[in-house]
Amino acid sequence: ADPYATLKLGNKEQKTKTIKNTLNPRWEEEFIFEVSDEGQSIEIVLMDWDRFSKDDVIGNVSIPIAKYSHKPHSGVFPITKPG
Repeated sequence: ADPYATLKLGNKEQKTKTIKNTLNPRWEEEFIFEVSDEGQSIEIVLMDWDRFSKDDVIGNVSIPIAKYSHKPHSGVFPITKPG
């Protein structure tokens, strides 16, 4: 797989780098979003990049801002697979 992730909060979207040939990506990238409402969630969609066809959805996760907004957090979040 050649995974990357899109991160969306409200109408702002950012994208990680694509990591080639791995099933266990680790991005170690930092993204900054302006939060206007702590009731929002950040939506992360994991994708598999394909050169000659449409990229495939690997899975997604929704992380509530209010739960993690008051202190730095790192961890593992389970993804929901499509279908």
